[in-house]
Amino acid sequence: MEHHLRPVPDEWIDIAVDTSPVAHRVVAGLLEYKSQRDVLMAPGVDERRWARIASRESAVMAWPGRAPGSPLLSDLFQGL
Repeated sequence: MEHHLRPVPDEWIDIAVDTSPVAHRVVAGLLEYKSQRDVLMAPGVDERRWARIASRESAVMAWPGRAPGSPLLSDLFQGL
């Protein structure tokens, strides 16, 4: 799986998942990824800010299509 940290317009976002219960584990993993740390996060950002950023993940759903203005889903499998 490739991760492209490219933003999309807000209206394209279909899913917003609360990942705060595991944010500390995400941060721990990123801290171990030393060779890519400067690419993933700007230098000098502390772990607390990383945890805040890692506490929510947003996604665009390519299929099935959703009606414009539909409420955000909170789970990748919601509605399937």
